[in-house]
Amino acid sequence: MAPQIESRAAKLLGIRMPRNPGSLHDLVGAVQRRLTFADLERFRQGLAQTRAQFAAMIHVSERTLARHAEDTTRHVDSGIAERALRLARMQALAEYVLEDATAGRQWLATPQPGLAGRVPNELLSSEFGAREVETLLNRIEHGVYT
Repeated sequence: MAPQIESRAAKLLGIRMPRNPGSLHDLVGAVQRRLTFADLERFRQGLAQTRAQFAAMIHVSERTLARHAEDTTRHVDSGIAERALRLARMQALAEYVLEDATAGRQWLATPQPGLAGRVPNELLSSEFGAREVETLLNRIEHGVYT
């Protein structure tokens, strides 16, 4: 399952990966070296999130996103790149588990009983929250949704 998730996450971010990416480490390196603000804007639009929602999730100001939205040359710093990758991986995992991109986006935006009624997207702003979401998605994938 992991190579499919990593490949889909790279595609969501608009990052070209080698034909046979070696690991998550390779993906992190590629995202840190190549992700531009224009890539972030395309990713945000694909997630159908407002700039405010997206900015909160990746811990960057709305103004910064707006100012650089069309900049294809300015690369984001490594912290923003890693947080964007975290979102992309969770979107890719939700798409994989639910077998549909739209269903994955909807699931991430809807309160989930397995997360004590919290909205997965709201948890993705932290590594700990992302792990909770990932754990629940993996449980769903294996038929254990309690």
